[in-house]
Amino acid sequence: MIKHTDLGQTSEERKKALSSMIRNGVITLGGYKKAKIYGLLSCSSGKRMKTENRVFL
Repeated sequence: MIKHTDLGQTSEERKKALSSMIRNGVITLGGYKKAKIYGLLSCSSGKRMKTENRVFL
C-alpha cells in the first residue's frame, strides 16, 4: 500500500511520481484508507477524496 502523501513534497512531485507508477503497472487500484475501500483509478469518487486519505495498491 502506497500513501499518496508519500509520493512527494509538492502536488507536482506527487503527480509526476504517480503517473510514472501507473504507466509502469506498479499501481492499479486506488482506495480510501479510513473506510478501507478501494476501486479503479478511473472512479470519480477517488478523484474527489482528500490527498491524505488516498492510498494506492
